Amino acid sequence: MKNVFMIVHELDVNKGGMTTAMLERSKEFYNSGINADVITFDFKTNYNVIIDQLIKQGKMDSRTKMINMFNFFEEKSSSIRNKTNKKIYKVFKLLFKDTIEVQETKNISRYFNSFTGQYIAFKKESKNKNSYIIDTFNNNSRKERFYFFDDKVVKKDVFNNENKVICEVFFDKNSFPYLSRNLSPVSGAIGSIYLLNENKQFKNNIELSSFFIESIVKDSEKNVLICDGPGSFPKMLNTSFDKVKKFAVIHVNHFKNFDENGSVKKQENYIIENADNIDGVIVLTEAQKIDIIEQYKVKNIFVISNFIKNPDKIIDKVPNKKIGHISRMVVTKGINYLIEVAEQVVKVDNEVIFEIYGEGPEKENIEKLISDKMLNANVKLMGYTSKTSEVINTFDCVISTSQYEGQGLSMIEAMLHRKPLIAFDINYGPKDFLVNDFNGYLIENRNIIAMSEQILNLIQNPEKLLRLGYNAEETILNLYDSKKIMNKWKEILF
Repeated sequence: MKNVFMIVHELDVNKGGMTTAMLERSKEFYNSGINADVITFDFKTNYNVIIDQLIKQGKMDSRTKMINMFNFFEEKSSSIRNKTNKKIYKVFKLLFKDTIEVQETKNISRYFNSFTGQYIAFKKESKNKNSYIIDTFNNNSRKERFYFFDDKVVKKDVFNNENKVICEVFFDKNSFPYLSRNLSPVSGAIGSIYLLNENKQFKNNIELSSFFIESIVKDSEKNVLICDGPGSFPKMLNTSFDKVKKFAVIHVNHFKNFDENGSVKKQENYIIENADNIDGVIVLTEAQKIDIIEQYKVKNIFVISNFIKNPDKIIDKVPNKKIGHISRMVVTKGINYLIEVAEQVVKVDNEVIFEIYGEGPEKENIEKLISDKMLNANVKLMGYTSKTSEVINTFDCVISTSQYEGQGLSMIEAMLHRKPLIAFDINYGPKDFLVNDFNGYLIENRNIIAMSEQILNLIQNPEKLLRLGYNAEETILNLYDSKKIMNKWKEILF
């Protein structure tokens, strides 16, 4: 049986398309008799809660296991010692002895020496009273910050005289330190790392991460590494396997955002330049493969679409003049153009409502733009939703003003819900599945008037809205059949 390990920096509840695609792939692999688990490298104290939520939301299959680097080394360290490190808690007992507590708020307190008045410590509790931080001070300069989770110390930060973190120490379940790493006080870059319970030193985080991968993956033809997170690619590349296959997936457009001179993103450029040093690089569209081959002259580029998750329930509803959009609120999604489109549509039909779901750094700018154009009654920012299927079912159609895509997973999902799609013609994605006047409309990029006219054309023609919706579903089911996608994976895995 093949064992696939998918590599990404982290998992979290509100992560977007790449995480969704990776977890859906894991499910489909398991359904085909291939073990497919996830490797992560970040430090979190609540991963058990995150995994539970991902499973409850239907994003993660219960068979999928996540193997986290810090959890792995922490559990390994905890297994060595059966007793709690009581000495570290004696340090805190002595720290707070003979102190005066000054409570700033319900959750924040400062502590002063009752004899000298010297500022000793700062404590801040979270909503969970058993989780808190304690800062220690010397002559009003912060020395260390201790993080407690369930009343146990889990991490310590060490500060320099400029109040910058220069070292982090991580503690196991028995409160013994198991890993220490130096940080640049200027850039925050990770330097030397010391795996204390194994008496090992690493020059940087890549070396440690590669050692971690080699610790959990046996060098065997049965095992495969698939790197989904571009930042984690050097960690996979640096492993010394002879028999394990290695692949990297590029989930995004490799060109720099809005850059017309052909410049390529640094991380994606590094992956493509090393394509011939691994077993293959996977992209999501044929157009992207052609562009890469023309520019880089590499050979082992494969086109394999993301697996598409079929909706649990599709509702054919009475048209209600509601236009939908779901994405992260970032510049590349072109939501400012969506607001311009809405402005033109509302001028003709002020009963039309635009609902935008998502969060992100552009939210404040979009809120201002809506207000400036006096569109608050017609354009609604709905925030993040984990119930995308239910939300999409409420729309008449879906629009995308994105300027930059790897494939357009959210567009595909909308079409699977029998929603006609109106999207700008960009690289990469929409032109692969949009056929004008059959399942939606492909609009010249940034042509605001043309997009607004097609929206009005659709919502004023309920019969066409329904017909294009059914065609949209049929198109996606034919193009992205899971058996076809799995066969492509099997061709390169076996």
